[in-house]
This record gives sequence, C-alpha cells and structure tokens, in this order.
Amino acid sequence: MRVKVKASLKIKIEDVSWVICYNSKTQKFLLGERSQKVKKSLTWGFPGGHLDMFEGAKSAAAREFSEETDYPISKKDLQKIAMAKDYKGKRYNFYLYTIDEDFTPVSKDGETNKFDWFTIQEIPKLGNKLHKSSIMFRDHILEHPKFKDMINPKPNLNKNDVIKNPVLNEALARSIA
Repeated sequence: MRVKVKASLKIKIEDVSWVICYNSKTQKFLLGERSQKVKKSLTWGFPGGHLDMFEGAKSAAAREFSEETDYPISKKDLQKIAMAKDYKGKRYNFYLYTIDEDFTPVSKDGETNKFDWFTIQEIPKLGNKLHKSSIMFRDHILEHPKFKDMINPKPNLNKNDVIKNPVLNEALARSIA
C-alpha cells in the first residue's frame, strides 16, 4: 500500500527584535521612516524585524540593524532592555546599542525612506507617525528609571542590568494586545 503524503511546511517566525540606537554624545536616538515597501509605511520606527529560522533574538537584532542601516554591529554590542509577549505569544525584544560617535545610516534594503536622530523630548511629538516599536518604547520604556540608568550610567550600575520589572513587561504586553 502506498500512501501519498502532501506536506507543506511553512513556518513563519513571529517574534521580532528592535535595536534602540542611542548616541551618548548627542543624546539622540536613531529612528527610520519606513518605506511603502513594508507594512506600516511612513511611520518612524527603530531598526529591527522578524527572527529568521533558528536565529536568536539578539542575533536577529544585530543582523536587522546592520542590514537596515549599513552599519555593522555584533550581538555582543547589544544590551537587553526588555521583552514582552502579546496574547498570541509573539515576543517583542528590545536591545540597546550605545555609541559615542556620529554616523549616517544608509538604507540599502529599501525598507527605510530615511533616518534621523531624535532627542527624548522629540520622540513623543511624532504622535501617530510612530511605528508600534516606537510607541511601545515611548509608552513603557523611555521614562522607566532602569532605562534612564542604562543610558546615563552611574558608577555603581551593572552595565548588563536588564529591566526585570514584571509590571513593565505586563504593560508592554497590554500595549501590543
């Protein structure tokens, strides 16, 4: 007896990782305006995207940042900020990349129209022009005391400190539900 099996295996990784690039010299954050080539076009978001098959969240963040900005970084350069899950179990990962030099990102993948640097005060003023990643950052991470310590380190702060705040992660999850 022959059994004919027709299988279609299409696995889509829903988890996403974003890089919050912070220039400590200018005290500005890097955002890119998304092109019409991608969902949520003409919104301002952080470099990042979906994980590839068998790829870790931190590796995906470094890869996506490098692809989208044409500025190579390693996962060793990234510091975890927060992770939240939505009601479907999709994970949203945020990593901090701190620099102290100016660089001009170049969009070579066509996913970004342009990049610009914004201060903490300017990000909320973008209002409905913010991408989901930026809204989550603005509403739940930007004013968090641990995040402020990460971008303005004190001598006794552990540089690898991760926001381990269940209230924050729960609030992030509610914002993406």
